[in-house]
Order: sequence, then C-alpha cells, then structure tokens
Amino acid sequence: MKKAEILSLSWEEQNNWLIKNTDDFLTLAYEDDLIGYVINFHEFLLDDYIEYPEDYLTGSLIKSVFNEISTEREQAINSGTPLSNLEKKYLKEAVIEKLNEEDEGHNGVNFTVCAIKCDDGELFVTFSGISEGPGGVIWSFNTIFATREDAIKSVSENLDESDYLFPI
Repeated sequence: MKKAEILSLSWEEQNNWLIKNTDDFLTLAYEDDLIGYVINFHEFLLDDYIEYPEDYLTGSLIKSVFNEISTEREQAINSGTPLSNLEKKYLKEAVIEKLNEEDEGHNGVNFTVCAIKCDDGELFVTFSGISEGPGGVIWSFNTIFATREDAIKSVSENLDESDYLFPI
C-alpha cells in the first residue's frame, strides 16, 4: 500500500495492516528510537513537602531549581515558613525532577517511534507502554504518521495537563 492509503485508514485498519505486513509488529517498538516517557503528576504529591518542610528540606529542594532564592529564605522555608505561589511553582518543578531521577522512566508511560516501509517510502509508527522493570516494556500500537517529526510532536501535544514528558 502507498503512504496516503495507509494514513487514511482508521486506527483499527492501521493496526490490522501492521499485523499483516510486518513479521512481528510489536518488536518494531524495540528496533528504533525511544522518544521519552511521561510521568503523571498530581498536586497532592506536594502536600508532604508543604506540611513537613523540615523533614523534606523543602527550601533546599526549591533552591535546587530556583537558584535566585536566598539562603535565608531557603532556611526559613526549611523551618516551616509558608510558601509563596511562586515558591510552590518551583517546588512542583523540583518534585517532578525528583520523580524523574528516582523513577528513570520505570513508572511512566514510555513512547517510541519507528520507521516502516511501504510501497512509496516510509511511515512512522508510535508505540507506548509502561516499563515492567528488567522485563522491558509491553508496547501497544498508537498510530502512524507521515514523518518522524509528526510522530514525536503528537506525543508532546497530546498530554494531559498533569503529564510531563521527559525526552530521551
């Protein structure tokens, strides 16, 4: 089939086409580029940092992403001084970064894009899946795109407001 024909198919038809026209289409996800992974963040994750700043060194955590905060303010926050809205914004950024470092994508949804051949060139398929630890990721077909750039762009543009993409 030609690229335009494949792109015009419904999701189910694209999925069926992949199954029929590739040896083992789920292994495609392992053969090309990992785009990144998405971690879902909920505001309640900030509660302990705000309620127990001494235990979590909340001021120091904020300073790790917001260098402009003074050492005096950092220590005041660590001692329990309430946070401003701006400081809460930076706390959220710091906690998201911390989740990223701790999880290394293991608890997020991973995304990959790979090229497939068709009669008149290449198309690009996206897959997603949650890491199963050392066993890898169980991939699911997402959709097919005309370009690699469109595939990558679709992942970042289709996030919920509580989702954060960590590109790889």
